[in-house]
Amino acid sequence: MMRKRTTRKTIFDILSEDFELKKEIGVIFNFLVVEPIVTIEDEPFTVIQFIDAHCFHWWMQRKYTRCINCADMIERLNIRAIVENPEPAIPEFIIFMEFVQNMLSLFIRHIKKHNHQLLNSFKLLDENSETLLDHFNLTTYDIWEDEKVIIIEKNRAVSAASEVVDNDLAKDIVQYNHYLLKGEVEAKRDIINRLANELELKMKQLEKADEKLADSLSILFDNMNIKYNNTDPNDRNFIKHTARMGALELEEWYDEIYQMILLAFLMLEHTEREKDIKELLSHFKKKKK
Repeated sequence: MMRKRTTRKTIFDILSEDFELKKEIGVIFNFLVVEPIVTIEDEPFTVIQFIDAHCFHWWMQRKYTRCINCADMIERLNIRAIVENPEPAIPEFIIFMEFVQNMLSLFIRHIKKHNHQLLNSFKLLDENSETLLDHFNLTTYDIWEDEKVIIIEKNRAVSAASEVVDNDLAKDIVQYNHYLLKGEVEAKRDIINRLANELELKMKQLEKADEKLADSLSILFDNMNIKYNNTDPNDRNFIKHTARMGALELEEWYDEIYQMILLAFLMLEHTEREKDIKELLSHFKKKKK
């Protein structure tokens, strides 16, 4: 009788399975506040030390946060409590990572202006942060002109659609996907309304690209409490079916409409590309079957 062969785990299998969120958060926080990341005239600085000394006061978002330095921001966001929590919740983790990514972005912006020597620990911090976000299917979105980074769920449609619209619309598209908007029906409605207003200006082009999608969106905009007040019995735009929906159901439908809007923007962009493709194809002979 043959002995059953067992598959031995490699050290890489063991390490990849050894995941504890508290430990991973602790490693990243240690890189931020303890490990030297850069040297300036032979003097080592951590990320936090460097930011406080060279750029925190000039950060565009500082006036909105009202924080006076990194330590103040850490305290206001309860970052140390998140680091010390044995079982940090996902919303806490995202707050922590948004803090980390904004500090890294601020650090990198300033470093690029000067010829400072980065240490290997910076690469480790950057890679560990990216890997940890990837573990939860999250990614960063850098709003460069606002000097702000937010954490969003990875979504190819969001990434693609945000690249084919103007900056203000791109912010709305990305912001809708932010974890803070979960459960915020009115905030989602406001964003969809702004996206709908822009899309309606291009509805004729969309009809040529996909008439069914254009018709569906037009009906939804008019009847799902987006353009009009469809929930007030005294309003002439009252829709009984919409008014009966609870907040959770309405939010779920808004999420579906949002995905349809993303598709519509991509369809419009493809329509423009298709003109060039047709022009190119006209130069080639079609093969006979």
